[in-house]
Amino acid sequence: MESNAAAILRGDLAAIQPVVEASVQMKADVVAADEREGGLRMILNFGHTVGHAIEAATQYKALLHGEAIGWGMIAATRLAHTRGVLDAEAARNIDTLVHAYGPLPAFQATAEQLVKLTGSDKKKRSGTLSFVLPVAIGKVEIVRDVTEAELHAAVEQMLAEMRAAHTVSA
Repeated sequence: MESNAAAILRGDLAAIQPVVEASVQMKADVVAADEREGGLRMILNFGHTVGHAIEAATQYKALLHGEAIGWGMIAATRLAHTRGVLDAEAARNIDTLVHAYGPLPAFQATAEQLVKLTGSDKKKRSGTLSFVLPVAIGKVEIVRDVTEAELHAAVEQMLAEMRAAHTVSA
């Protein structure tokens, strides 16, 4: 996706086909290994915890699902970097790739609102919210000890990035 972004975005089927095939195979492998959703399948939810909160905050009208998840991926990347499990270069690469397939539209929400809405996410088990955090390109970990303060800081960073991107382009 990184090296062929231009071709993929212009609709070049020769560039799109291997990405779709690899994506479908990866998802099939994960689902086959975790048919009853015991834990591994959660890795497919990178960006979804905050992304679902964004969708709820905007009444599912301001962004497409993938756009909300893109912003959620950026928030999860911020959280991983702040926690020290993802280095700065990998975090920049993830951000660059997410934005390459954008642009991600702006939306109206506060960090407080989004943090509160993550509490109703379906990935909350036994009162603990699970996050899928990148630890390297192509590798994630599921963490269950994210504090509200950590989440708030990551969401605030994501919102600041959104505001800066849309101030420049406006």
